[in-house]
Amino acid sequence: MLEYSDADAVLVVVPAHLHGEHALLAMRNGRHVYAQKPLAPSLEQADALLRVASEYSVHLVAAPYQAQWPLFGEVKSLIQHGEIGEPYVAFGPLMGWDGFEIHHGSDPSWCFAEGSGPLRDHGVYGLQTLTSMLGPVARVAALASTRVPARRWRDTDIKVTEADCTSLLLEFQSGAQGMMGEAWCAAFDEATRFRIHGLEGMIEGLPQFAGYHGIFPLACRVHHPGKEPREIRIDPATVSYLQGEHRWLQNPHIYADIWHLGQCIRSQADSRPSAQQARHTVDILETTLKAARNRRVLELATSF
Repeated sequence: MLEYSDADAVLVVVPAHLHGEHALLAMRNGRHVYAQKPLAPSLEQADALLRVASEYSVHLVAAPYQAQWPLFGEVKSLIQHGEIGEPYVAFGPLMGWDGFEIHHGSDPSWCFAEGSGPLRDHGVYGLQTLTSMLGPVARVAALASTRVPARRWRDTDIKVTEADCTSLLLEFQSGAQGMMGEAWCAAFDEATRFRIHGLEGMIEGLPQFAGYHGIFPLACRVHHPGKEPREIRIDPATVSYLQGEHRWLQNPHIYADIWHLGQCIRSQADSRPSAQQARHTVDILETTLKAARNRRVLELATSF
């Protein structure tokens, strides 16, 4: 495809363990790249992607797009201006799966294979949500297990070879702590809300979303002791990548990613979330699973 096509950009939407390999091939052929999440299967490969993007002067845009979602920007600003006092602990969304493989349109077995799993597939949304509002993570502790060792899709048995249940304890560089879980289990809108608790108040996401639950929340509520809660709401009609028919897409977050790649190419602007933030997420994923295996608290090697 790269040899016979003159396309400006390549969308890397293959199974997770191939993201880095395909993105490297595309960039070394002078193509701009959008990589689905996570950016790469390892920190070493994520580092290579950033080096190659710089060397070949191409744009590297990585999913997901939480850093650009207006509500998260509002919450980040509230925290920075002391709206809830010093942040203490945050809870990320749990996206879940809810037996989705039974009705999946194509073979979902790679979702359960080594190198994939719920933390890499859905957990990235929660990690990007929390780091977009609270900044980089300094260290992690975790538990990981396989609760159901086999699944079934149509007439095919699927062996689960990657942990299907993970729980994370995060310490941000700011000193705040975070908790997050991700698993191939049932989850509904209430489970996909975020919460941030501070010394003087709390901010909670509301279960109303643009598109798929948990990714683009439309509103949050700010609480202070003894006061009526204050609601902050985003109108999707005011968001540039959700205009017209795009507002009603089932997965507007994916369109937002690709729209952003086009904007970066046209304006020669740096991407948001930055490739450094996507690299940091890869570091969190890799370090989390290592921490679970070794039953230790581990430091991260990256920031953004």
